[in-house]
Amino acid sequence: MEKRGQTQQIFTWIFILILAVTVLFFGIKTVRQGEDFKDEVLLIDFYKNLEKKINDFYFLDIGSSGREDFILPNGVREVCFINQTISRKIDGSEINPISGIHTPYIDQLDEFSNVFVFPNTEFKENRVKLDKFIVGSVMNENPLCISVSSGVLNIKLENVGRYVEIKNG
Repeated sequence: MEKRGQTQQIFTWIFILILAVTVLFFGIKTVRQGEDFKDEVLLIDFYKNLEKKINDFYFLDIGSSGREDFILPNGVREVCFINQTISRKIDGSEINPISGIHTPYIDQLDEFSNVFVFPNTEFKENRVKLDKFIVGSVMNENPLCISVSSGVLNIKLENVGRYVEIKNG
């Protein structure tokens, strides 16, 4: 009779152990999904803040400029800006894309997007299309890729007339 009670007790402990492992597994999975969601929200917030700053400078006087800092997820190492396909000719000069590490990827998507974060496989929201900006006061700086340091992107914005120029800050 004692053996039957001991057997039931072993099954009870096995059941409790399985239940605890299951709860722990789903808890860890939920926390990881929360972290991924936080990073995606931070990226979308970056895109909205960048668009707002570009619009702010667009409506200032020509020559107005300022340095801006944007917070990004820690996984972002670089942000690239490219002139839109329709804007390849600015002031009658042809803008020639440079051959860079990201250029083939960017060239495939530059009709639909013009701001990219890298590594592009880390995030779902890894690109966006914004208006009213150009890169490359020197005509061969297209695309302009800027390194992110400690989760912060430093850029300089300047109203150059019909556009806001983005430069490395």
